[in-house]
Amino acid sequence: MTADDDPLRLRVVVDAPVDRVWAFLTERALIDRWFGWEHDSLDGEIDMIFVDGVARSREKLRFETNGGGLFHVREEPVGTVVELRRPAADTDASFDDIDEGWTTFVQQLRLGAERHPDASRRAIELQGRLPDAGAPATWDALGLTAAAGLQVGARYAATTPFGEELAGEVWFRSPHQLGLTVDAWGDGLLVAVQRPADDDRPFGAGQLVLTSYGLDELDFAEWFQRWTRWARETWAR
Repeated sequence: MTADDDPLRLRVVVDAPVDRVWAFLTERALIDRWFGWEHDSLDGEIDMIFVDGVARSREKLRFETNGGGLFHVREEPVGTVVELRRPAADTDASFDDIDEGWTTFVQQLRLGAERHPDASRRAIELQGRLPDAGAPATWDALGLTAAAGLQVGARYAATTPFGEELAGEVWFRSPHQLGLTVDAWGDGLLVAVQRPADDDRPFGAGQLVLTSYGLDELDFAEWFQRWTRWARETWAR
């Protein structure tokens, strides 16, 4: 069995030329513009997954990463289609960490390739366990219940519990994730993940991946502190 025979785990349509999407997926300097979030070992992680000894074919638009799966890219009338194949998880759990991670990453790629092809970004990740059975899930806790009920592509407006006004577009929805663009973050992206309860997280858990463009150092520091404080006060570690 080859990687081409693995189950299709993810399919995303990117409104950008196929050459640009391929470059974002395979060129080291551009991968920095969408993959992951800021942490000390990010550079090494990118090299391990996307650079060191990977198999790619520009002619076939086929890119097999180290551990991430096999990407196929193709141009269709609707846009550039990105598909990810990888083996199914060896579990019956409804929440697959790897699938959920790539769902977020590929939506970050889509945003960068479509709207910010020449811009760098800054991204942070926050997570924690819900502290008790009565704690609201991530979308509700952030005041995003109404936004979560809108169609993809619709405009939304919301106010967080700590008073930050959010407005933008519903970027994507999946069973466990809500992605919203945020105008005030330079047309950035808020991804809010709701993790169901399991043995390690008896009440469930939450995760945020926040991407910003064009914030200066002071604005970024204040933004980082606001969201970090909310996560620390809302979730258990």
